[in-house]
Amino acid sequence: MKTKNLIIVFLALCMMYAGVCLADVPEPARPVFKVLPLALLLVNTLYLAVKTGDCGRFLMAVALLFSGIGDICGPLMTMGIFFALSHCFYIAAYSRHFCLKTVRQRVCITILLLIVGSVTAISLPGLLKTSGPAMIAVGLTYLAVLTAMSFMAISQSRPYWIFFAVGSLLFVISDSFLIVNTYAFAIPARHLMVMSTYYAAQLLMNLK
Repeated sequence: MKTKNLIIVFLALCMMYAGVCLADVPEPARPVFKVLPLALLLVNTLYLAVKTGDCGRFLMAVALLFSGIGDICGPLMTMGIFFALSHCFYIAAYSRHFCLKTVRQRVCITILLLIVGSVTAISLPGLLKTSGPAMIAVGLTYLAVLTAMSFMAISQSRPYWIFFAVGSLLFVISDSFLIVNTYAFAIPARHLMVMSTYYAAQLLMNLK
């Protein structure tokens, strides 16, 4: 699918999910609409992987698959495990083009570390206070894997590295909203903030 058409259909599916949320569609049916934008990206990524024989695209397709599974998983711990697996496949795909040498890349990494550091400082006390050892381990591991994914997305030599960099930072921001809302304080319009940055992240990370 051409990039322009992909963006149009993707945005249409995102708006459809927003409409489902506003219409208060019952929960059993809502996850189907939630994963439709990712399903579109998955099909397009698989098509390009088969067409070009690019192993990296196959890895990204698997990452999208695990993200989709994480989207429809209820418990926070289970969701974290599937998204951690997703990030591992993104890391594997990005590592094929590792190259960290520009000032812009270092600026992006500085932004990443500031976001992660701030979220950790705000949310860690609540995590330690309200969660058991298993959830603490999963939470801290997930944050480390998420940070590694964004670092690898930024540290690439590909011409369109900025798409991956901005997309990965949006992914970190999306999860930051969720983490802070869960362990620190309520985020206004939390679902809108989380899903809008999440969808934008997945689109940018799989656009090129």
